[in-house]
Order: sequence, then C-alpha cells, then structure tokens
Amino acid sequence: SLPGSTAGSHNYFRSPGFPRPEFVDAVSAEHALSDLEDTVARITRDLRADALQGLGISTVGVDVPSNRVEVAVTHLDGDIVAALEDRYGADKLIVVEQPEVHAATCTRTSCAPDYPIRGGLLMYFPRENGTTGVCTIAFSARRGAEPGFLSAGHCADSDSIVGHNGYLIGTVRAREFRFNGNQDSEWMVQHAALPHLPSRWIWQTESETTYPITSVEEESAGNVGDPICHSGWRRGYGCGSIVSTSVTVFIKDGPTLADMKSDNICTGPGDSGGPVYASNRAHGIISATNSHINDDGSYRCDDVPRTYYSGIYNVESALGVTVQTWTY
Repeated sequence: SLPGSTAGSHNYFRSPGFPRPEFVDAVSAEHALSDLEDTVARITRDLRADALQGLGISTVGVDVPSNRVEVAVTHLDGDIVAALEDRYGADKLIVVEQPEVHAATCTRTSCAPDYPIRGGLLMYFPRENGTTGVCTIAFSARRGAEPGFLSAGHCADSDSIVGHNGYLIGTVRAREFRFNGNQDSEWMVQHAALPHLPSRWIWQTESETTYPITSVEEESAGNVGDPICHSGWRRGYGCGSIVSTSVTVFIKDGPTLADMKSDNICTGPGDSGGPVYASNRAHGIISATNSHINDDGSYRCDDVPRTYYSGIYNVESALGVTVQTWTY
C-alpha cells in the first residue's frame, strides 16, 4: 500500500503521508461518462439507420475535458445545431465544424516514387516467418501488355506484394524456383498507382549512374572469359568475367538448379535478383554466391569469388515475359 494509506483505499491524496500534488485539480462532472457513451451509441445507431441524413456528421465521440459529446459536422449552421440539440440534449453536446473524413488511400502521386523502378534498386517483401526480406530488381519486362520487372524466384513468394523505399510497387505473378529447374526468377506486375513505367536503364549503385539495356543475350549466354557486370543492392556495381555457361548449383536449404551460369564477381546478401549484363546487353539474374554469409547478415567474399545466375533466355521462356530494351 502507499505510505499513510490503507490498502484498497482511494483517498491517497488526503493522507498525511502522501500530500496532494499541486498539479492535480479535482473538478465536478456534470455528466457521468457512461451517460455520454450512451449518447454516442444512440447517435451512432441513428446514423446507421439513416435518421440523420443531411446533417453532414463526420465524427462523434466523448470529449472528456469538456464533459460533453462532440459532434463534428462538415458545415456548421444554426439549424443543424438546433436539430442535434433538440434530439440529444443541448447540455450534452458540443457541435463543431470539420472537413469531410476520407480513407487514407494511396493516390497516383502521393503513394508512388517520383522516379521509375529500374534494375539495381532494392525491393523488400514479407517472409513466412514474419520478417522482411530484401532483394534487388533486375530488368524491366512485360508479360503481354502488362508492365513489370524481374528479380530472383527465391525472393518473394507467388502473389506477394513487394515494396521499395516505403512504396508498394508490384505483385508477384509468375515465379520459377524448383528442384532440377534451370533458373531462379520471378516477374512482378507493376502497381497501377506508379506514375512511371519501369525503366529500361539500370541503376549502377556505386557510380550513381544509369546504364541502358539495348538488347538481350540469346541462348548461348556468352563465352567463358567474356566480361560481365552486376548491380546489386548490397555489393553495388562490379565487373568481372564469365567462368561457366552451364553449371549445376546445389543451393543450401534450397533446390538443385541446372544449366546456371557463373562469374568471378563477389556478391552479398540482398544482391539476389540483381541484373547481370555486359555491353548494354541483359545476360541474367543473380541467384546465389559462394560468399561467406553469417546469421547476422554480414559476409565476406571468398578468395575465389563466384556468383551464379539464371540465363535471361531461360527466364523469358519460362515466365512468358519479354525484357524491355532501350532504343537510341
């Protein structure tokens, strides 16, 4: 119990051992809280029954400091005030003016970035365990007439909504990531609220420049030793050379993927889904790496770095999409 009081007593501030603080003021309430809540419930029932049409009521609730029910209307005039006071009691109401209340719904401009989505930018998505995953966007791609973009299939699940910098940007509509498959890819249809179509240029993170994609690598997917580049959210922009044009990858805690490609560039966690390209040509989508990744998300590059990626030719064929290219 409190000093100078009896357990269960509510007269704490009157006891000699616990003087009343100066900032506490006791006031008399004209109306019991339960009476005011009953009035709110009555007004709410009348609103739902369309008994108050034409009054423009936007909100109703108890205003504790004034010991009244506050009714907000969109246009304040004497007739409306009189009608409400006659029905519910002038001594219980405060009628105030307030603009219409709207749902906090995204509009085309307020809930969309003012730049187009492009390869090399991060995207995030929900995981089954309640956490948020991060991957990288690869290329702009269309499926039929629908605009969208590509990433790795092990990132977001089918029908998941993906985001970027606080904006919801797309929904997964096609996905390939299965045992003995030959790719790890997915396609997101872009949300209609975005004011720009996905860009056919890639964001090269470290140099903070954009790079156009003007063509798509065919089935041959380049030759061993050819130059190749990446752009990823975590590692940024980097270049190296192709190591293999057909390799089977046994992914830890994942499927075995055949006919993958590899290069000698280091990638980190979060780079999955990023674009693989060279000489303005789309080559593939980053899938896996031999970097040493820790549980806390930190990593270090292997002494002989390898990145494994899905060939873009296989991606287009399996997902039924067409990578969008830039024409000078």
